[in-house]
Amino acid sequence: MDRRTKILCRNLKTILEFYRFFCKGFHEVEEKKDEYMNKKEYSKFSKKHTEKNDILKKFQTLPGVGKSVSMDYWNLGFRSLEGIRIADPEELYVRCCKLHGGYVDRCMLYVFRCVHYSLNTEKPNSEKLKWWNWKDTEKNQKSKR
Repeated sequence: MDRRTKILCRNLKTILEFYRFFCKGFHEVEEKKDEYMNKKEYSKFSKKHTEKNDILKKFQTLPGVGKSVSMDYWNLGFRSLEGIRIADPEELYVRCCKLHGGYVDRCMLYVFRCVHYSLNTEKPNSEKLKWWNWKDTEKNQKSKR
């Protein structure tokens, strides 16, 4: 066999292996996962992934916090409600703007304020658990200018 034929055969063999791999059903591929990732690494990955999801779900129990905001808390380095409770909402907003690389809607600040209130108040007022009730007052806006 000449050199070109050998290369062509090798390429065809690779293509066939690729085709067989991707034509297998999802379940067959799942059964083979241990060949690609040993059990120890997989369990570490799985455990970390589960812990992250559990933490994000805890964050989503806070007023005004959904998937996106809970992910922002995660990306800001929070791993517990206690960390969020002691954080300053104004500083969080500035850090969030830096994280996103620019301006973030002020509504995010209002959510941070609302969450701070809910975590630091034993019996919170139900009206104050709505993020839109934490907007800047005219007096606050003038003093910041």
